[in-house]
Amino acid sequence: MDLARALGVTFLWGLNFSLIKVCLTWFDPFTLSGIRFLLCALPLIFFVPRPDVSPIWVVAYGLCFGIGTWGLVNWGVQSGSAPGVSSIVLQTSALFSAVFGIVLFAERPTPGKMIGLLVAAIGLGILSRLQDGSVTAEGVALVIAGAFFMGVANSLVKAAAPRRHLSFLAWSSLISPLPLFALGYLQFGGVPLVPVAEAKTLAIVCAYLLISSYLATLYSYYVWNRLIHRYELSQVAPLSLVVPVFGITISHFVFAEPFGGDKLLACVLVMLGLLIAGLLDRYLDRYAACQGQS
Repeated sequence: MDLARALGVTFLWGLNFSLIKVCLTWFDPFTLSGIRFLLCALPLIFFVPRPDVSPIWVVAYGLCFGIGTWGLVNWGVQSGSAPGVSSIVLQTSALFSAVFGIVLFAERPTPGKMIGLLVAAIGLGILSRLQDGSVTAEGVALVIAGAFFMGVANSLVKAAAPRRHLSFLAWSSLISPLPLFALGYLQFGGVPLVPVAEAKTLAIVCAYLLISSYLATLYSYYVWNRLIHRYELSQVAPLSLVVPVFGITISHFVFAEPFGGDKLLACVLVMLGLLIAGLLDRYLDRYAACQGQS
């Protein structure tokens, strides 16, 4: 049952990238992110207690996750990073998290992390130079920046160590909407609204926003955090590599996102780098332990 929940979460996260592309038809990237996190905060903050950490951590996480990650990812999708590619590139946040762990938390720079970082960097370099019309260097760069800020957000969670994860997520979501709306106005010159008269269009947009906010964000992160508490992190974390599989598949069927040889190679390298970073050190440690016993 827990495995089914985990796969359901990865499906929702993969689906979310296509939802972003659809919603960008009506909203600018920052406004879209602002609406998403406003829905995450309201009305939930009236039903959950305040986070059990300092407000500084809540504010910092809200800004990094809402603006730094999803504001930039949305902008990257609008600027030409296809949903499938974006779902892969954003997973490099795991590598940024590893780097921050080394710099900020004195974690050791293991061979797996360094080799994985190099392999994924080669894949990202290939993605940024593709000429098939489905990605642009600007779009990929913005999603990479979003992955960087997700690494920062992960480091903030590690440092803050909240016990009330749902409260932390809900209250931090309240921080980013107003700055995001302001950025949308300054960067794109206004907030486009869906015509109320177009009832069908309005219903579609509302459905997308509700799925993105309540299912792909609140529900998914709540389930994911519970799984992390119940099982070893090494058992749960590799499941995030399933997200790009759903992201690529959905984008291919919905938007006919092309996947030629160069893009496939780049995606394989990025995912291989993430896999190496997550698993190689564990196997090297087991090998060393076996050698020591013999």
